[in-house]
Amino acid sequence: MGSEFKVAKQLLEKHRLTVGGEYRDNFRQDQRNYDVNPFFSYLHDKRSSQVWAFYFQDEVSLLDNLILNVGLRYDHYSSFGSRSILDLH
Repeated sequence: MGSEFKVAKQLLEKHRLTVGGEYRDNFRQDQRNYDVNPFFSYLHDKRSSQVWAFYFQDEVSLLDNLILNVGLRYDHYSSFGSRSILDLH
């Protein structure tokens, strides 16, 4: 289950800013691995996790045929921590 939002706005003549975020709740994540006959269980794992993130992007029109995209994204995972990404293209 989750939710996401995004807002984009044209600023000045050459900038288009976008900001957004998301939240996801993986409330049931079950894993099993076993042999049937004879029964032997190798793995029986039950857990849940949450992920939340936010991002920012600026699209800059440098020339009529040249655009620069600059973005930053931050994700936080309850299972292993955070991750940040800076993207230029």
